[in-house]
Amino acid sequence: MSEKWKYRVKIGGTWGILTAILTSLFKLADHQSFVDIFFSYRFLAELITYTLVGIFFFANAFSPKKKANK
Repeated sequence: MSEKWKYRVKIGGTWGILTAILTSLFKLADHQSFVDIFFSYRFLAELITYTLVGIFFFANAFSPKKKANK
């Protein structure tokens, strides 16, 4: 696996997992149970979606730029 993809999986995957968890935590304020929120197919779908978006789009926006050799 190239360094570019390692970076993308690390940064984008972390962003996707944290975003899915944080957005689901806001649902606790609506007095839904923890089990109903985090052990549902909807959470799984959100987790997969945010992780893929993070890997393919978010990490690309923050990828380190290589310096041009002069």
